[in-house]
Amino acid sequence: MNTNGRVLVLSDDAAFAASACGILLAQLPAASCEALTPDRIRANPDSAAVVLDGRGDTPTALERARLYRAMGYGGALVIIGVADDDQRATAAQLGNAFVAVEAMASELVPRLAEGVQDAASPFGEQLRRARRLVAAGELALKLQHALNNPLAAILAESQLLQLDATDAEQRAALDRIVAMCRRMVELLRGLDGVGERKPA
Repeated sequence: MNTNGRVLVLSDDAAFAASACGILLAQLPAASCEALTPDRIRANPDSAAVVLDGRGDTPTALERARLYRAMGYGGALVIIGVADDDQRATAAQLGNAFVAVEAMASELVPRLAEGVQDAASPFGEQLRRARRLVAAGELALKLQHALNNPLAAILAESQLLQLDATDAEQRAALDRIVAMCRRMVELLRGLDGVGERKPA
């Protein structure tokens, strides 16, 4: 790992962030460590590595990691927390390391070093591109899932209202709503091929 690199520790818990920075600086004295709350990072993090606090909410930490990868962040990314096997697999698929809270002192720096080496390898750009595509595909699937149910409800209600509409102006408006909903359904179906579906 570039020992002069900047490491961001993103946590709402100041004591945890200070502890993580202390561990990093003890093993990498030339590195710089900055603790920030996650909501302060709205763009691609400007650092060699990012440490995300996933202790209280691992799914949110994974979502942030997915977002950073989709924005093109290619540096080392480590999530610290408690996770099930699916969450660990998701983190690995995105090129993120996962460190259990109890192993933070011994595993944090080696995991960051692995991530930085991956980013600097000859295949680093391909790896970053693949990670961005995976993250974008997962975001597309979540978007599709989040929009399908409300859209189906609007379409069904509009079609029911069409049956009772007697006024020509009202009927024309409902026809436009139904047509737009059907167009959105087709657009969402196009997202099916963007990301891989997990087996049910």
